[in-house]
Amino acid sequence: MKKTVLKKQFMILICSIMIITSMGSVAYAADDTYAILLRDIGLITGNNGDLMETKNISRVEMIAILSKLYPLEYANFTPPATATFMDVPVGHWGYKYVEFAFKKGITAGKSKTLFGAQDFVNYNQASIFLIKALGYNLGNIQYTSAASEIKFQHGLNLTLPTEGTKSLLRREVFELIVKALAMDNVNGISGIDMFITSPAGKEAFHTRAQALINTPVVISVGGGFYNIYYANGDLYTGGFDGKTPVGNGMLEFVDGNKYIGQFSDGLFSGYGIFIWNNGDFYEGYWSDAMYNGLGLYTYVDGAYQYGVWQDDELVEEMDALTSEKIKEGNVDRMSIAKVFFIDVDGKPLSGVLASVTDETNGVTYNRITSADGSMNLPIGGDYTLFSIALNPNSIYRFTISDDRYMVTIFGPFEPDVTFELKR
Repeated sequence: MKKTVLKKQFMILICSIMIITSMGSVAYAADDTYAILLRDIGLITGNNGDLMETKNISRVEMIAILSKLYPLEYANFTPPATATFMDVPVGHWGYKYVEFAFKKGITAGKSKTLFGAQDFVNYNQASIFLIKALGYNLGNIQYTSAASEIKFQHGLNLTLPTEGTKSLLRREVFELIVKALAMDNVNGISGIDMFITSPAGKEAFHTRAQALINTPVVISVGGGFYNIYYANGDLYTGGFDGKTPVGNGMLEFVDGNKYIGQFSDGLFSGYGIFIWNNGDFYEGYWSDAMYNGLGLYTYVDGAYQYGVWQDDELVEEMDALTSEKIKEGNVDRMSIAKVFFIDVDGKPLSGVLASVTDETNGVTYNRITSADGSMNLPIGGDYTLFSIALNPNSIYRFTISDDRYMVTIFGPFEPDVTFELKR
């Protein structure tokens, strides 16, 4: 059965994104941030109004914030006369916070005698502190992989992929705290209930927290390209106009589906390839996130439908191969695919140099088109995905992509493909 793509809207409003440079500094932030939310509910204050979101945060500072989640318990807590940790003595500003967190089981220190007061908190440590603050037992979670294991078991994680040993910035710790407070604790009660008692206050927190959690994180990776990390795990790489994905890009879905091609206003538009996680794929023209124009839909068994599509429906079939013919053994699997280059007048282009990478196995070939404008490419398996890059000094560009780079895909029985090149 032919699949259709859910019309997923990837439009990202300027007011609801965070753009970060490849070096990690904030280039643009949303009107609301995790830090502002925590300040507004009274959990953090900053320094004379400065929330210092781009600075690191120490282990003691994070424990001080978490201790405030238990206002009554903390107020009634009397720390021991003798310090548990040598580096947080009785006179230390964070002494009561650390002793309280130790008693609550939020932290056990770095050893029996050292807390690591001057250390910046890393992703593994922050994840452990928060999941313990929610009352969960670590079980078999290992410290060295705590962040990834807690993400898997409890769903607590940073939107931006981050190494567990990385020292976190304050804004990253604030993100984790808000996400933890939006979760249920071990007793099935929302984490924010530990700190806010009024129903209206809780509702306001959850509304703002959910909006922040759903905010994509945009990273500039240079060359006019960006990575956009979505809260559900989807990842986009490609052009971005400050609001939506545009131009050439790739969207990798968390469920294993993938789109490679052109975007307009955040939607699949132009020429592109969609590969489903079961092996079906479509290559052709798109409009408004639907098949529109000339295209080829290929099923996992190699059967295909080629022709003109309108709003995901095939309205003019030009070629087809059925599953029945494949089962009857009337067709042979191909081992070589042909890619033809022609000019804008339809004439074969010979002598065009291209670097071709088989993206399914990572092998790269250098090819020069023959007299008929073709190049032979080895294929195998259910499908083979090729990226084709013309020589950087080539006078030609692919007409479809208006670039020297193009992607195409072959099933085991498909016809050859022809691309027009322009000067």
